[in-house]
Amino acid sequence: MLIDASMTFSFLPGARIRAGLFKLPTGEEALASPAAAYSYVYYSAVTSALVQESFYRDVTGNPSGCTGASGPTTLDCGKVVAGSNAFRDWGIQVFDTFRNGNWELGYAAMVSNGNEIENISDNNSSKDFTARLQTSYVFKGAGPLREDANAFIWRQSGKRTYGGSDYDRVREGVGFRVTKNKIRISGEYIRADGMVAGGPNPPVAPASGNLELPYNLNLAPQGKADGWYLEGGWRFHPKWEVEARYDVFDRNTNDAAAERLFKTWTLGGQYFINKTTRMILNYEWRDAEVPNPLAVTNPIQLNNANIVADNLGDRVSLQLTWTF
Repeated sequence: MLIDASMTFSFLPGARIRAGLFKLPTGEEALASPAAAYSYVYYSAVTSALVQESFYRDVTGNPSGCTGASGPTTLDCGKVVAGSNAFRDWGIQVFDTFRNGNWELGYAAMVSNGNEIENISDNNSSKDFTARLQTSYVFKGAGPLREDANAFIWRQSGKRTYGGSDYDRVREGVGFRVTKNKIRISGEYIRADGMVAGGPNPPVAPASGNLELPYNLNLAPQGKADGWYLEGGWRFHPKWEVEARYDVFDRNTNDAAAERLFKTWTLGGQYFINKTTRMILNYEWRDAEVPNPLAVTNPIQLNNANIVADNLGDRVSLQLTWTF
């Protein structure tokens, strides 16, 4: 699938223009280059769930097993109609950076479709507007691996067509990143309003067999969620680096029965074979909670929710990255 196709025009001082399919100016994890500057195999849960977007259609009627996990207040039964947008969209962006000594100010503002990246056209009359503002103090270097201290804020807003209606979708975040010598530390807080996706519905495999695509999904068109992560790394040897990350994702905070809380510790290590090849090993201790069990009045739904939460397993991952 095509995920990057753009042209950049640098004729106007202070206002470079980019058009096509490319990354939205959102969160730090979303903008990091996986090949060069991202130190983990998987993104944090909050970035994966709220910033990386998939698109949905309503499921008509009331299919068997898809009655909502908490009542009619926020959750609806939907299906995914397209894969992840990979943090990208079709649109036009105005951006630039301004340098004064070691200080740097950068901005980006983008108007985009807010639709599946498989389609160049939009599916409604509304456009997304995404903007990011960042200030940095540069210690040395350039590019994705430069050493600096920065703070940033970003916001994305638009509408999504679902079930014959248009719903607001807002994502916003604030964070920081410091990289100096052999040490890196970064963190970000992200909140969401609208189009908050949940897991499969029903949440466990039916008696007739395994869950197979396409299965029904819980979706909160007017749901709210938030979360954060804090992480750091230490390049203690030219060929070795260790890192650790803690992230929290609180889903459907405006619906007590549908709310789910995810907490993850990630311990990782990298081995740099050469300038173009590296190995990453991660182990994630993952925990899920049903924060308000008394709000789930249906005993079968409560039992299913506890089964899913209690059986969320840890995850180990190994990745080889070769840049060419």
